[in-house]
Amino acid sequence: MLYSEIEKSSSLDLCRSLGRSIETDIKRKHLKKKDVAKAAGINEMTLHRICTGQNVKLDSVIRVLRVVNRSTALIGLVTPSPVEPMSLYNEMLKERKERLKKAAAGRGRTQTSAGSQTSSRASGSVTPRDVMRLCE
Repeated sequence: MLYSEIEKSSSLDLCRSLGRSIETDIKRKHLKKKDVAKAAGINEMTLHRICTGQNVKLDSVIRVLRVVNRSTALIGLVTPSPVEPMSLYNEMLKERKERLKKAAAGRGRTQTSAGSQTSSRASGSVTPRDVMRLCE
């Protein structure tokens, strides 16, 4: 099944596809469903439900996958998904903005007698050197 098909499929369709895949593996390996169920520690009816895509415990599916040597199919499910590069970049920009705000607030903003804020710097702007220093 292609990724684009997985994205468009309903949960029920995915369960049926998984069940058909498991049933195909059982047949290709010339195994008896009775023996697979026994080795997995489930009853034959539960195996039938798995093969037809019905609602079963995830534990039962994992047991059957192990019996038919398909437990490697679980790797993608138990491994954290990789971080998207743009997510890292956006997070980095957000952190930089927060550091710049803190730096600007902490470098000499004072209240005048009239109540307006003034900066100890004439322009009050952040220079490229300030940005580089904060990013180190």
